[in-house]
Amino acid sequence: MKAPSARNSSLIGFPAPMLAARVKMMPMAIDAITQGESNRSRDRSIITSVRNRLDLAIVVAVAAIANFSYLILSKCDFYYPDSFTYLAPARNLLQGLGFVDHLHQVETIRTPGYPLLLALFGAHTLPVIILQHLLNVFLAAGIYLFVMRRTQIRSAALLASILFSIDAPTLHYANKLLTETPFTVVLYVLFVLALQRTRPILLGLLTGVLVLIRPIALLYFVAVARSR
Repeated sequence: MKAPSARNSSLIGFPAPMLAARVKMMPMAIDAITQGESNRSRDRSIITSVRNRLDLAIVVAVAAIANFSYLILSKCDFYYPDSFTYLAPARNLLQGLGFVDHLHQVETIRTPGYPLLLALFGAHTLPVIILQHLLNVFLAAGIYLFVMRRTQIRSAALLASILFSIDAPTLHYANKLLTETPFTVVLYVLFVLALQRTRPILLGLLTGVLVLIRPIALLYFVAVARSR
């Protein structure tokens, strides 16, 4: 079926320039819809494939074993000196004193994101450490799915996710009361969404959350803007 010409546009109620612009945009809109459907179909096929489900199970198992073995063998070594600068404002928040440090002065060194997470768990260390190891497991699975979606190469996806799962610094920081693991998870989600070029409001909110966790994320606005 042919699109109506600009010459006959008066018969269907649109000015000629508007109709011409709409007709010109139709193929681009169709391409965008088709591409979106293709991506969703590919994502579903990755998750539902028997081999990919087996791969994911392997990745999750390796990541869980590595993370919780490290947790058990660490003998409750959960703290860096910086850890207490997050715990103090979290405990003061729970006591209704506001966002203040151990001297009850306004906290100006730390942003409130991580102390709020600690306060959510009652400023108890072990639950937060367990959460951070679980986030590592999520990241390992996320890396597998991301690489599969971008490359369609099982070996590359498995290698990337397994290497992440057993990476000693990654395990180490997940076992410390520090911001690295939650920050990395939010950063991963942010860039996956940015690459899909959808949900700009959610991207803005996640970037704001990153800044609240670690102020260095202010610089990531540039990278996200370039990806858009």
